[in-house]
Amino acid sequence: MAAKNFGCRVVNRSKSPVVFMILFALLMFSMLADSIVSKISLESAAFNQKRDYQALQSPKVVRNIKRNVVFPLPLTVSTQNKIIRVDNEHGIGKFRRRRLPEYEIFTSDELTNKFHGRVLEFFNHGCEVHFFMTWIAKVGSFGRREIMAVESVFKAHPNGCLMILSRTMDSVQGYRILKPLLDRGFKVLAVAPDFPFLVKNTPAEAWLDDMKSGKKDPGEIPLAQNLSNLLRLAVLYKYGGVYLDTDFIVLRSFKGLKNTIGAQSIDV
Repeated sequence: MAAKNFGCRVVNRSKSPVVFMILFALLMFSMLADSIVSKISLESAAFNQKRDYQALQSPKVVRNIKRNVVFPLPLTVSTQNKIIRVDNEHGIGKFRRRRLPEYEIFTSDELTNKFHGRVLEFFNHGCEVHFFMTWIAKVGSFGRREIMAVESVFKAHPNGCLMILSRTMDSVQGYRILKPLLDRGFKVLAVAPDFPFLVKNTPAEAWLDDMKSGKKDPGEIPLAQNLSNLLRLAVLYKYGGVYLDTDFIVLRSFKGLKNTIGAQSIDV
């Protein structure tokens, strides 16, 4: 019985190397097959890439690509129907040697010449508080947010008067935008400002002359924004009152405030 068991152990041990060799051969065959498939795939991809590249080099395709490519446009500054090219390479230094462009806000015409008289007449109707807003964008951009801001002014000041300084809003389309407010009895009027008149005999006059002659650097802030800031300060300097941004929602009456500034942020 012991001899028989010994014989079985010898047979089992003799089978182990055979099984190992078979498994090893199968593993090597599998790795070889994967290598062949990968090589074929790479060669196929390289062939397709070469074929696509050759196709792109054909005159017809190159012509179509050139026709459809959109090249970057030079940086421009747009201000209400006027476009001035800006030199990216020289920047502000280039601007210093040029005269300030003739922005539409600087021009005077029959409409702006009536500015001072229209202001005095408008605020001569028992206004509780004089309010000013400025709008230098297109008339079509004056939307629901701005209307909500205007409504908040009259909700807190039913007897207040609001003047919107804007050449674009002082138009037929601007009147149509404000008409629903006028129909509700609110005193609101869009007036084209006379910018040269507003800055005349003020500390801003010399600054503006230097800007127009090219003696002063306009700085990093867009010129249109600086002019809007100057406009609101000049109108308060001339007439007094309260200036509000067109996205400012009024919650309480300003009637008791005197010589007050509400700052959104302060740089210390």
